[in-house]
Amino acid sequence: MSEEAIDAETTQAKKYTTYKPPLLLPTGWKTVERINNGAKFMKLDIENAKITKITQLIIDSRIMKDGCEWVHLSISHPDSLPTYEELCAAKDWFIGKDKKAIQVFAPSTEHYNHHKYCLHLWHCLDRDPLPDFRIAGGI
Repeated sequence: MSEEAIDAETTQAKKYTTYKPPLLLPTGWKTVERINNGAKFMKLDIENAKITKITQLIIDSRIMKDGCEWVHLSISHPDSLPTYEELCAAKDWFIGKDKKAIQVFAPSTEHYNHHKYCLHLWHCLDRDPLPDFRIAGGI
């Protein structure tokens, strides 16, 4: 049996999610709500007794049409997009420094924008769905 066939057989049998969000959080992050397969978190940046930035992060997992379990992370601010550095830090802490995450740019016919200042990452728990893009040792 080919490796692809074994992977397909394994993932088709998966019915329940296994992902658990972290219990230990980075400094400043608070758990807002825990849900079955994920959680909502919030971070308030405070300077001179005033809130200067609110960051909300939601992470959960679900079995997708490919039969694999995918972790979905969304990070947002009320009135501005998260920075690249904030997105990277969220990925490292909530998905893992040694894990790949994908930011999807969907065709306009499939795009849905619930919050205009929200960015999303996806991570497959069951396999690496991406080819090796490294050129000369790195990306």
